[in-house]
Amino acid sequence: MHIRIRASFLLYGLSVAFLASGWACLGAVSALLIHEGAHLAAIRLTGEKIETLEVTPFGGVMTYAPGKSANKGLRGLLVAAAGPFGNYLMLLLISQDGVRALLPLDAARQILLANAVMMLINLLPALPLDGGRMLFSVGYYFFSVSRLIGVLTAMGMAAGGFLIAAGLYGAAVMGILNVSALIVGAYLMTCAFRSRSVLLAENLYAVIQERREKPLRMARMALYAVPANTRLISLLDPIERSREALFYVRDEEGGAARFVTDSEVLEALLSTPHAVMADVAGSSEAKCDKNKVLLR
Repeated sequence: MHIRIRASFLLYGLSVAFLASGWACLGAVSALLIHEGAHLAAIRLTGEKIETLEVTPFGGVMTYAPGKSANKGLRGLLVAAAGPFGNYLMLLLISQDGVRALLPLDAARQILLANAVMMLINLLPALPLDGGRMLFSVGYYFFSVSRLIGVLTAMGMAAGGFLIAAGLYGAAVMGILNVSALIVGAYLMTCAFRSRSVLLAENLYAVIQERREKPLRMARMALYAVPANTRLISLLDPIERSREALFYVRDEEGGAARFVTDSEVLEALLSTPHAVMADVAGSSEAKCDKNKVLLR
């Protein structure tokens, strides 16, 4: 597993230190490191297969190798809940008189505040926050995966928008600029939007099965013109947003145009996650030629 620290996280820490205080920066950074450390411990215990962990201003973003997905059910619930639980344990520790006496008053106050905020924000029922992950780990077995992902990521974007609005309101009305609310809100909105495609890809088997089970209805087919070098993974969003999707593919070198169905795209993704549209279009043409031979 690779751990990456985004430059935005360092910028976030410097911004908090400059606009608030050094103790506020210490509280924010320590709360995040405790949160992610608890996640990593749970990942080790449950055997999760994480490819990368990116440290961002609002927490860690875990990504899996193509074709791999997060554990669901109890194990997924434990991994998601570990982060907020780590912050809760830190709150209990700092609340002890003996521990609090060892720290300057401002440092103890900022560490308490940062851990409480980190815990409460991550318990919101929205993706990619831990509360959304917990709901997804359980809801996966009861609801449509595509719809569940859509609802939880929309709630994540709404939560990010609320944090930005709260930060701007505090600055305009109360004269208090909350840098953390603005930065975390912006990142939450961005990552919530991005995580929809990522989660659809991670749960590709369930998405394909649900699409097969959709009842056939008379509806307009959505037609998309795409270059031959388009990655198939990027087409999951348009496929999910339309009942039936058809892709018009033209070779950049002026070759013959071909049509590829959404079913062909999904089937190709199962076998080759890194495939591009040219691979599917080529196999579709080969199938057509084979059928012509058989008809003769």
